[in-house]
Amino acid sequence: PPEGWRPEGMARVRWYDPVAGKYLETPLEIARRREAEARQAEATAQQAAAEARKEAEEAQRAKAEAQRAAAEARQAAESRIAELKARIRELTS
Repeated sequence: PPEGWRPEGMARVRWYDPVAGKYLETPLEIARRREAEARQAEATAQQAAAEARKEAEEAQRAKAEAQRAAAEARQAAESRIAELKARIRELTS
């Protein structure tokens, strides 16, 4: 290619679509648009993955909390049962 020639210079040649009433994209514009779309898709995918990780962590914390609450309720129930059994023994002796 001649010195100083750049592919960007090709963007100066434009084709016009009279039916659509607009200029057609040049190959360089198409490439840049697709590159930008790919970057946006990657960013969206990374954000979705981060949100999914956060939701999984929250679900894990909620599960652990539910297990703790169930254990506390079980312990309270067993304690109450022991109290009632002792009271029954007192009343029947």
